[in-house]
Amino acid sequence: MILRIARHTNNLQLITEFYTQILGLEVLGSFENHCNYNGCFLGKSNLNWHLEFTESDELANHHFDDDDCIVFYPETTDEYNYLIASIKNNNINFVIPKNPYWKDNGKMILDPDGFRIVISHLRIKMNITIETKRLILRELLPSDDEGMFRLDSNPNVHEFLGNKPVVSIEESQKYIDFIRKQYVENGIGRYAVILKETNEFIGWCGIKFITEFENNHVNFYEIGYRFIEDYWGYGFGYESAKAWLDYGFKTLKIKTIYASAHIENMGSRRILEKIGMQQKNEFDSEGIKCIWYELENKAI
Repeated sequence: MILRIARHTNNLQLITEFYTQILGLEVLGSFENHCNYNGCFLGKSNLNWHLEFTESDELANHHFDDDDCIVFYPETTDEYNYLIASIKNNNINFVIPKNPYWKDNGKMILDPDGFRIVISHLRIKMNITIETKRLILRELLPSDDEGMFRLDSNPNVHEFLGNKPVVSIEESQKYIDFIRKQYVENGIGRYAVILKETNEFIGWCGIKFITEFENNHVNFYEIGYRFIEDYWGYGFGYESAKAWLDYGFKTLKIKTIYASAHIENMGSRRILEKIGMQQKNEFDSEGIKCIWYELENKAI
């Protein structure tokens, strides 16, 4: 099936320039005086959809609703950043979406006709995949929502995390969206942990760039992990954390990696110490006593 989205416009040339020069679409075809209409087809030659814009002596009467929009989903951080830079370089202002979902998950602009365009980060594919003996560490996907809900709805998992397990799958979906937004903003974030033997989602692990103050630090890389209770005690925490620590030092060339754990969470503390993290001090995090860990990259 091929999808065509067609719209009438009062300025075909301006619309064509906007969608090609700013949003990077290609002119796939055009026509003149076809049943008194001029028009063009815009898209990408390798995609099975395109936009059609037409112009005629009859003026377009645009009455767009605030919720009407076309959403572009770049698939790489480079593509996303290119579009955002193109918009800014052409002095096009971002607008506040009526729908709060797009406020959290995209950037909205208006085309020359006043139609809303969203550039969303939600389908960006990270080019990092780490493989260990038993595990595959890959980006978190929207389809991981059931596994994330199983993980974070368990009170035992949240015993040392403030005792606030999630109560709906929608919370898990929002958390995945939040992490995927971090992929775009920081180029890194928490990753899904997949058990090779069964292809099951068993938790997450990864390096996160922290932009809030914690223990007198800000703008630092933190390693962390969380696993479904059924998979505790098998060494998966150590195996995934060690892989990420090595990747952070050897590939990302991070100078210092940090971590923290509830002072009573001996399981998490053992993992951090086993991968080589060094205990530095105790600190208070929102009324909870925690241990602060650091490890410097000796190769830098």
